[in-house]
Amino acid sequence: MHSTNAAILLTNALWWHAWEIGQIVLIIAGKILLSMKPTSTPKKSMQQVSFGSIAECLDFLPEDELKITEFLRALVWECVPEVEERLSFNVPYYFRNAGLFFIWPGSVGWGKATYKGVRFGFQSGYLIPDEIGYLDKAGRKMIYWRDFHSVAEIDVDVLRAYIFEAVLVDDQKVKRKRSVKRA
Repeated sequence: MHSTNAAILLTNALWWHAWEIGQIVLIIAGKILLSMKPTSTPKKSMQQVSFGSIAECLDFLPEDELKITEFLRALVWECVPEVEERLSFNVPYYFRNAGLFFIWPGSVGWGKATYKGVRFGFQSGYLIPDEIGYLDKAGRKMIYWRDFHSVAEIDVDVLRAYIFEAVLVDDQKVKRKRSVKRA
């Protein structure tokens, strides 16, 4: 019986040492893994800025972009007083039944794309008739825009007509959705 107890004690001691060695191996392996550089780079943000409000966005803009942005905002409110202005992608976006327009100053970048001035974009630009080629499509399927580098270059009558067309497109989308629901 004495040899049986000794065997049990020896077995328990061996298990304990094996467990301790296993713990040491895990700790060393963890430290090695932590010291290794990741094989893939973490995803970078598409924007270098983050605003909590439209006022913060406006405060950030250089004077030339601010003038254009404020002029375009006033024109939107004049043409579509019921529009809702929200901060989206760190720039002013305008919604009615759905997204209508955005005003994207060049200093509020997006990824690697850079441009000067202020971009006035139409969320459903592909549905707006553009016989005069006023809007820039740049190979895009849906969103079209016009870039402005000064307030003086904004043809208010033409832009106003495009804004009204966007509102008509917005109304037509709502009518189509309602007729589909009834059917």
